[in-house]
Amino acid sequence: MRTKLSLGFLSRYIGILATIWPGFLFGEIIFETLGTLPGSVFGESEAFGVNANGSVVVGVNYRLAQDFTLIQEAFRWKDGVMTGLGDLPGGNFESYAEDVSADGSVVVGWSDGDDWWHAFRWENGVMTDLGARWAKGVSGDGRVVVGSYPYVPTGAYEAVKWVDGVMTPLGDLPGGSKFSQAWGISDDGKVIVGGGEATGQTAFRWEDGVMISLEEEPGMSRAFAVNSDGSVVVGEFARTSGDIAFRWVDGVLNPLNGPPDWFSIQAQGVSGDGFTVAGVGIHNQSQRDTALMWTQQSGFLPVILNEFLDQNGVERGSWYLETAMAVSTDGSTITGRAVHPDSGAVAYRLRLWESVDSWAGFSIDSDGRSVNTGGFIGWIDIARIPWVFSYSLQSWIYLPEERITPAGAWAYIGR
Repeated sequence: MRTKLSLGFLSRYIGILATIWPGFLFGEIIFETLGTLPGSVFGESEAFGVNANGSVVVGVNYRLAQDFTLIQEAFRWKDGVMTGLGDLPGGNFESYAEDVSADGSVVVGWSDGDDWWHAFRWENGVMTDLGARWAKGVSGDGRVVVGSYPYVPTGAYEAVKWVDGVMTPLGDLPGGSKFSQAWGISDDGKVIVGGGEATGQTAFRWEDGVMISLEEEPGMSRAFAVNSDGSVVVGEFARTSGDIAFRWVDGVLNPLNGPPDWFSIQAQGVSGDGFTVAGVGIHNQSQRDTALMWTQQSGFLPVILNEFLDQNGVERGSWYLETAMAVSTDGSTITGRAVHPDSGAVAYRLRLWESVDSWAGFSIDSDGRSVNTGGFIGWIDIARIPWVFSYSLQSWIYLPEERITPAGAWAYIGR
């Protein structure tokens, strides 16, 4: 049952509100393909990263040169325009964009250089060489870049970070041969995740110079992404039945299962609060990559994105979402690769809800979803507007912005 309640700015009635759970309350859901770089012949693209509010997407564009050689170029997409980032001098024309800073101004990835693949940091149209080999993640402010670097004595790799261009090795897990790779970094730049060599490649979390395994018994696992404050890590671990995605929280590695009869389940991206996870799995029969999502609202049960769009009446034509590689910090956007039988593969952007700069005149926090309304109703989460979550009440409230006036507001609440 829903009832109507008048809320003044002193909120004297809030003590009677009952806790409700709205399930999927995404508002308008928008699916769009991002196309290819201008002039691409037989062009295709795929996305690997998205900025904090989902307005900037990065990835790679594929096209054929006049001599029919394949050119792979990193791209940055914003406001409907895809821009090529070029590549580093020397070698083949080849570059990939893997991640982007919170405001979308800094892009990191790797490119073919004079002698090998080299990590790069791109800003204001300038691609800076960070040295061999890969850059996979960047902090929210764009200062800290993580990836891996060749370990010369054995030819293996070591996880590293670059701060203002200066590289620091991160070491490895104890046991096994020396080998580690970094794939993700928290927005504040303090926590780095990846895979290290113990008795097998094992997912790790690095903070303050200490690298720990995320598995009690080291096996085969990798960590691909971490949330804003480093408290939630996602990735994959191997089992006899196939690879399974995981969500690590407070020292506990929780499996994220795929749909029945699926295998090779990977979690590739996570929102800033850790409550939305994106990934990919393969169906046993079709043997096809398929984009997946896990959310707090779904109880972290798998959601097939193609079915999610269909069930919510979102037109996708003949597009099939194959991968979900990244989630924006505010949780509003998922990006990856979609395939059409006539058009090939292109990057896509899925907007689960539309991010805004302010709510009812109150500033939105840097996470893109938290608002301090002060004496109105305190701190709230607007990620599912017009439903807002009150932290002080631990309750969901139906409170559209247009129903808020200087004299007060009214809202539907659960009884």
